[in-house]
Amino acid sequence: MSSAPSPSPVPTGDLPEKPADSTTSGRPTPGVYLNGMNDELEYLYGYEKGGFHPVHLGDRIGSPGRYEVLHKLGCGGFGTVWLCRDHWSATYVALKIHTSRESRDECFELKIAQMDRSFPGGDFFAVPMDEFYITGPNGRHQCLVFPVLGMTVSPWLMNVLPKGKEGWPMRLAVAAQATQALAFLHKNGICHGDFRPANILVHIEGFHHLGKDELFSLIGRTFTTEVHTKLEELPEPFPKYLVHSADLDRLTSQYMTGKVCVIDFGETYFFGSPPKYLGIPEMYLSPEELVLLASTEEDEDEDEDEDEDEDEEEEDKNPGDADSGCALDKDSAQQQQQQQSSMRLKQCELIRHDSMKGPAFELWTLGCTLFEIVRQMPLFYMIWDRDEHIAEAVEFAGKFPDPVWDQWKARPEWFDDEGNWARKPRSFDGHKSEGHTPTSLEIYLEPTCDKDRIDVRDVLPECIQKEMAGVLRQLLKPEPRERACAEKVLSELLRILNGHLAEKGMEAVEVGSNSSELSFKRLLD
Repeated sequence: MSSAPSPSPVPTGDLPEKPADSTTSGRPTPGVYLNGMNDELEYLYGYEKGGFHPVHLGDRIGSPGRYEVLHKLGCGGFGTVWLCRDHWSATYVALKIHTSRESRDECFELKIAQMDRSFPGGDFFAVPMDEFYITGPNGRHQCLVFPVLGMTVSPWLMNVLPKGKEGWPMRLAVAAQATQALAFLHKNGICHGDFRPANILVHIEGFHHLGKDELFSLIGRTFTTEVHTKLEELPEPFPKYLVHSADLDRLTSQYMTGKVCVIDFGETYFFGSPPKYLGIPEMYLSPEELVLLASTEEDEDEDEDEDEDEDEEEEDKNPGDADSGCALDKDSAQQQQQQQSSMRLKQCELIRHDSMKGPAFELWTLGCTLFEIVRQMPLFYMIWDRDEHIAEAVEFAGKFPDPVWDQWKARPEWFDDEGNWARKPRSFDGHKSEGHTPTSLEIYLEPTCDKDRIDVRDVLPECIQKEMAGVLRQLLKPEPRERACAEKVLSELLRILNGHLAEKGMEAVEVGSNSSELSFKRLLD
């Protein structure tokens, strides 16, 4: 490919237990299992037709054996990512191997690579340096090669700073870069679809001279968990072992460049063609999407219950009368039931489809992401269930507009018609408590530990807490159309950041600045 190099994606998170593709089951294979630690490993039974490609340390991938697998960088629902040595260029690269069912020529990483990225925010993305396909026991897999990236921007970003160093200016610069990246996408009519801290990584460079042992001293030795079988031999779709991911904190600390890079475009779409469902974790979903998701699932459950009840009633009335006219009546009733169910689901889908057009939902996601970058913990944390999540969103944003407010079926359990609390959310011990004192965003931005235990790298000054709360409120609006666009939020973040730069006698950053001017590294010197 002719596109300029840019850092690599390192997807994080586990593969869903049951793949969405109907041609693959994701069900456990009898007699195949893991015996040992499996935290943060890919889903074992994702190794099947249409699933993951089995990879072993030392494998040579590409033609002719160009990329040697040294370590694992990450995994996700769309594939695995491996640290490789490129024997052509004598550099380290990240090799992303898509699952067979997700391998497609028109992936968004390639579309981003072909765009004019000279505009502000365009260089905050990971684009492929090389693309090819391999064939294995589980199908044909697309492979994308990227430069290696560092750690995610949350929750351990302060680990790259020396003790005693203020960390909030760096986090604010990271927030500004992430916002500018999203503004670039939205300006081009694109929604990322999974815009969260796990998909925003720190850019690193200058480490290619390190030998393998030197590199491993920074990222850790390889650690594997063996795949066991009770069969005569391990089935072909499975690897002999799964590899645990490298720890990139120390490598990031020594070789970070001061900018971030957005990765993972598996959920990305154009404004005019949104997907039926979003793949982003629920803690980042906008409240209108959460309510519609709950409504759709409740309607489906009710339809199933109604069908079961009607079947039981018909069986009681006409036992064994499968050949009579009653059977025709039963079929007719079932068809009518299915038509009504289909109509309700279509209505939900139409509302859902309309609600996801444009960037409005992603601006709420941006608010959640910025909070997490600045505070280094999720905004919606330790939530017991979806309705409590929606209730917490009401606390921050206020009453939702109709018809979303009326569609939330559990709303009377939490709020009255005017949006006043009916009860407090469940405490961590699971017990209900009466009354509720609203918690402000300013309070959520405060450190959670005792003052004598606060790490200065983690602290957020009170004045910045108030400023950031004001910015977040522009995004966490109950009415999607009232949420501030990414460009406006960027200008607000730069205003706050420039106030700090002025105190330090440093040059201000203008809206539309390039990545070098937005670099957080100069804030650390």
